[in-house]
Amino acid sequence: MKRVLVLFIVGVVFFGACSAQSANAQNANIAQRIIGTWVNQSGGGTWVFNANGTLTWGSEGVKFAVTDTKLAYTGEDGRTYIYNISMSSDGRTLILEGTLYGRYGTADGVTWGYWLTKR
Repeated sequence: MKRVLVLFIVGVVFFGACSAQSANAQNANIAQRIIGTWVNQSGGGTWVFNANGTLTWGSEGVKFAVTDTKLAYTGEDGRTYIYNISMSSDGRTLILEGTLYGRYGTADGVTWGYWLTKR
């Protein structure tokens, strides 16, 4: 019984370590995969993620960061925007989903998002 328990614990530790490495690799992969020009499918507009960590969106040229599966930037209005990132397996579709707090007359907690296609 002890042997089974020890093997189970070793397996859980090994699986956890592999999962953490996989998550770190996925994070780096998402950060690299968003670099480029994306077109907003819900009303036009272009988002350009540059390798130097700047995002050009409309007239905005701001710094952005990717952590885990989140994208964050501070807009020209001084507000910080945080979006959950979802990307298609072929890397051609990027969905950014966030929560608005009092922007454009909305109530706090309204979910907002962008559906972008790689150009």
